[in-house]
Amino acid sequence: MSPFSRFALYFAEVARSGSLRRAAEKLHISASAINRQILQAEEAFGTPLFERLPEGLRMTTAGELLYDNLLRWQKEFHLTRQKFDELQGLKRGTVSLGMVQALAEGSFAAALAEIIGSWQWLELNLQVADSHTVSQKVRQADLDFGLILDPEGQAGLSVLAFAELEMGAVMRPDHPQAQAAMLSLGELSEERHIVPGAPLIVHDRVAMLYRHYDFFPGEQYQLQRYPAD
Repeated sequence: MSPFSRFALYFAEVARSGSLRRAAEKLHISASAINRQILQAEEAFGTPLFERLPEGLRMTTAGELLYDNLLRWQKEFHLTRQKFDELQGLKRGTVSLGMVQALAEGSFAAALAEIIGSWQWLELNLQVADSHTVSQKVRQADLDFGLILDPEGQAGLSVLAFAELEMGAVMRPDHPQAQAAMLSLGELSEERHIVPGAPLIVHDRVAMLYRHYDFFPGEQYQLQRYPAD
């Protein structure tokens, strides 16, 4: 059971999608029915909630205020439901987590699976996306928290913990420099460089490193995604 009105559901979906048509497709209802609810609310509130633009609908200041409050109310209602369960002796909870693809495999994924196994009452909703998308969902309260790259580059977030990640070079085991304990960029100047491509965060970091040392490899290739094993 949801205590939120039909208008609240319609309004939130239009705010997320910026389009009556896309909201109607998501909610499986006619766009005219959604528009009618919004127009009635705007008349009741005495202020427009959206700007009608050729490319779609954009929230006004009043619309943004209502949307932020609605997300908070939904979150608080979810917490209230959990407290109801606790009153009945049920101990459970749901956490929504967003993370970048780079963390979705390997040791971190194994550690996450171990946590879920240890806390069987915990339901984890996991979403994998790029850093910008995860950050946006956290700001909109669609996610409880996110694990992203370059958190300081994302406005409107509180960074609770961070770790510095070192960048390095990988090469074939039979490469002449594979056994070196340390390598400089100068020693790699004649090699072919395969680097992450935009919009990956690491791409920006590699580009900054090259500019800082005034270094331009003679042959460079960019990858948009790493191939799966």
